Amino acid sequence: MTMGTEEPVGGESLVSYNRRPRTFRAGRMCRYEGCTTRLSIYNSDDYCSFHAGRDTEHFAMSLLNQQLEAERAKEAAQMVAQPVSR
Repeated sequence: MTMGTEEPVGGESLVSYNRRPRTFRAGRMCRYEGCTTRLSIYNSDDYCSFHAGRDTEHFAMSLLNQQLEAERAKEAAQMVAQPVSR
C-alpha cells in the first residue's frame, strides 16, 4: 500500500461496544472526612480523584495549606492566651 491511496484496511475492533460499562451505586460521597464530593457512578473508588491521590499536585498544595492554617490557628490561640501587659 502506498501513501495517499484510499484502500480499506481490515481488522477487528480493539474495543467491544457490546458491553455496558461497569457502574456503582449512585449518590455515593467521597469517604475523606469533610469532603462533599459526590462520586460518579463510574468511579469504583471510595474517594474522589483529589483524595485518592490521583491529583497529586493539587493534593500536596491542599495538605500544605492545611498545615499553614493549623500553624496560624495555633499562633492565634497562643496570642489570645497571653495576658495583656499594661
